[in-house]
Amino acid sequence: MDTLKNVNLALRFLLELTALTSLGYGGWKLPRSLPAKLALAAALPSAAVMAWSLWVSPQAAYDVDSLRVLAELLVFGGAGLVLTRTGNTTATTALLITYAVNRALMATWDQ
Repeated sequence: MDTLKNVNLALRFLLELTALTSLGYGGWKLPRSLPAKLALAAALPSAAVMAWSLWVSPQAAYDVDSLRVLAELLVFGGAGLVLTRTGNTTATTALLITYAVNRALMATWDQ
């Protein structure tokens, strides 16, 4: 069982990286002008990292369950939104279903 728990934690890390990459990709693809592309490609993942470090990470500055859930939903929901807006609905579905299963297992195993 410990092996499955470790695999789930590794999957969580990969999901986090995927969400950040998706936000950067969406920030680059959605705007038309180069300055907007540069700004959003940097700002969206940066905002997600700040929210994650404040409320979700194991060393979070604020350990409030409701804020943790809200930050997770904003990061993964935002990643799903930009993927959908760029026409990657299959990637959106895969990301969000995998996130939901991973989150359920984390809650079950108290990770």
